[in-house]
Amino acid sequence: MLDISIPRECVYQQFDAHPGPCPRCGSDLEVQKATYLVTTRDEERMTDSFIVENDMGWFCRQCPTLVVDPRRVSEFLLRQKAEADIGREFAVVGLVGLEVIPEERKELPLGTDENPIPLVWFTNIPRGTMPD
Repeated sequence: MLDISIPRECVYQQFDAHPGPCPRCGSDLEVQKATYLVTTRDEERMTDSFIVENDMGWFCRQCPTLVVDPRRVSEFLLRQKAEADIGREFAVVGLVGLEVIPEERKELPLGTDENPIPLVWFTNIPRGTMPD
């Protein structure tokens, strides 16, 4: 099981079936389903953010590295509703720990003061990537 509490570096890399070895340490990568926060922007204007649960990430077995094919993220964004405000740029900013949300808060909207997003930021993503 994936420990999402570990801060990781996210590396964008295009690949077909398998990304190959870890770009940082050379160890094996393993694909796992996880929940991500993806933010979008259009030039300097922040646009919509999305919580995405899928298997787009390949996790290193030896070091805190995650490899994501940006084409998979783009495919997800292209499938969003027409009314979504999706910018031309995106960033996968971290892993979302939905399982740590207390039972009494699960029905509250996520991202509010009463129920903040339990996000573990990727270590190489600037904090200004996500709007307040």
